[in-house]
Amino acid sequence: MRQPERETNNTNHDEDKQGKQQLLLGLIPSHLRLPEQVPRWSIKEDLPTYQFLRDPCNLDELNAYTHPITIWRDNRTLTYFSPGRQYDLANKVERYLTLMFGSEGPILCIVGETDRSVAQTAAFFMALEKKKTGMSSSPSTFVIGTYFSHFDFRAAGIRFVKRVIETDPSRQMSLRDLTLSAKQSTVVATRSYPIRLHFSSCKFEDEGDALLDALQSRLSSSDEYIFDGSSGLSNHNLKRLVKLDTMQRLQLPCVNREVALLPFSAKVNFLECAISSSSLVEDDLPSLNIVNDKLSLTVYHDNESLPPDRLISFFRRMADFGHLTELQIQFRFGSGYEGTRVPVPEGVAHELSRVVLANKTC
Repeated sequence: MRQPERETNNTNHDEDKQGKQQLLLGLIPSHLRLPEQVPRWSIKEDLPTYQFLRDPCNLDELNAYTHPITIWRDNRTLTYFSPGRQYDLANKVERYLTLMFGSEGPILCIVGETDRSVAQTAAFFMALEKKKTGMSSSPSTFVIGTYFSHFDFRAAGIRFVKRVIETDPSRQMSLRDLTLSAKQSTVVATRSYPIRLHFSSCKFEDEGDALLDALQSRLSSSDEYIFDGSSGLSNHNLKRLVKLDTMQRLQLPCVNREVALLPFSAKVNFLECAISSSSLVEDDLPSLNIVNDKLSLTVYHDNESLPPDRLISFFRRMADFGHLTELQIQFRFGSGYEGTRVPVPEGVAHELSRVVLANKTC
């Protein structure tokens, strides 16, 4: 079986012989491949498929290859492995799970018949990462998730999720469109270093109970939590989240009307949140409480014109707070109005000016 070409400066005969005796990858002949074993890279139609002849010692052994490779495993999964920062994505594949090992590590796209088998293959590769020595001056980001449809990641268990964190405790964890078990939620929120967690449209099997249990036990004062797309948290757990006093930064998407004003009360230095204009009910505005010093706010609206009465009342209430040191406000319109130039009503502009003047240090 043919081994993929790799760069090497080693010409020692004995070492070369030993390497051949311990080949890592074997070629699956093209004429013997099943349809699901044929890769569909964007860079080229017909590239070879390999399978492991033995388990790799670590990711470095695979990352040493100078070109993308495709690996078939016995659990009927196919992994598109791009070494380093190469990213020749298998964009003809409809659904896959992505692993990105920081700024220097490889990028993997895994496809398979079931979420369970794909999650197991992801766990296999996650276990191969070597532990970092010392603190990194520029912490990396580990990304796991999908960009196409939701993925049930619970079959990966917690052992290898824990290993990814232990390998580099200072890294940011970015999880995208995953369903997480309660135990996995606990693991990603448990470490001695400040946490940087990014959840993008994730679902929690317990609506975030275990996640908030873990976060409430932390002693840090510089954690960063980013939720976008949808938070996946119940209203009860959103209330628990904004009461935490361990956060340096919090980002939240639009939440339902019942708790729409809740994010503003978050005990955090920098808050980035969004609200729908339909949630700006005048009777609710007296309960608005802005606690943070720095605020970035996005107001979403589904129509072509801004609702002046609601926004005037909202910004008038915001002007009651004068402690903000940084304020950013932007308006976003529905899918049919992207790029549309919408004038800000005079009354709204006036109240916005009052907000700025009330917070002179902005």
